[in-house]
Amino acid sequence: MRTVKVGLLQLESRLLDISGNLQRAGRAMRRAAGLGADIVCLPELFASGYDLARMGGQIRDLAEPAGSGAVTGRLCQLAKELHLYVAAGVPLRTADGRCCNSAVFINEDGTLQGVYHKNHLFGAEKTLFQPGNGYRVFHTRFGTVGVLICYDNNFPESVRELTLMGAELILVLCAWRVQDRDLFELLSASHAAENTVFLGACNLYYDSADLQLFGGSRLLNPRGQILTGSTVQGEDVIVGEVDLDRL
Repeated sequence: MRTVKVGLLQLESRLLDISGNLQRAGRAMRRAAGLGADIVCLPELFASGYDLARMGGQIRDLAEPAGSGAVTGRLCQLAKELHLYVAAGVPLRTADGRCCNSAVFINEDGTLQGVYHKNHLFGAEKTLFQPGNGYRVFHTRFGTVGVLICYDNNFPESVRELTLMGAELILVLCAWRVQDRDLFELLSASHAAENTVFLGACNLYYDSADLQLFGGSRLLNPRGQILTGSTVQGEDVIVGEVDLDRL
């Protein structure tokens, strides 16, 4: 059997508190590792927080070169120390100067395997980021993992592309609004079932007068059934085991 334990780290990030959010991420990673996780997923823009109306252009100032920034560097250290594969949402600046809403994928030896840039930008993201231009899968000793970011999951083609590229487990890094919770639950389940893949959706928790991100992180099997999910209104770590040979 190719069994892998997947940890979804539902953080409650504070706006622009990079140091504090990295500490929260580190604690969550240690907790997941203690529960036996092999791979962990952190939400979209977890280190900066996600409230673009309040942050404005400050989010672009936080974009770092892939592989050489403070956030990615710290995640690489933790991945090596805890022997974890890590998928995490980070604003990145590309070699040609574009600022993207991105995800890094880090190997369990602490090396950066690659990055994915969000293809489908939502709302104010269109004024702050440039879209990606393709999809990425990443290889682990367990199997092949695809990564999407939030609004990417609203489009069936996104998950289908990753499946055709060989993805067996798809991780969706989210900052999903409470008013769209029905779509979060419906699409994560339907895309897993349509494509016969395991799917983990990891959502931020955040509550302000103008924006509520509800958490609700969940790991689903290839029939779209919930293997494990968060019911906590706040920060949470959930770990579930999947057997990729079931595919």
